[in-house]
Amino acid sequence: MKDAQDVIREISELTTMIRTKYPELYRFIDEDPITLPATNNPQMSKEIMENYLERLKFIMKQYLDSNKNKKT
Repeated sequence: MKDAQDVIREISELTTMIRTKYPELYRFIDEDPITLPATNNPQMSKEIMENYLERLKFIMKQYLDSNKNKKT
């Protein structure tokens, strides 16, 4: 089972890859991951981070599948 640090690391790696290799996809990310939260004490749990990671993976998969279909 992943701990919160592993999830944060995966999010960071994936967003970095999207930002550098697929900048056109970066705009579809719900929020800018380097933006500071607007609230003083934001609620952040491992579950919230895991859900965000799964959304990123889903967006990436859809994008890659869509572009693969365009090339064939």
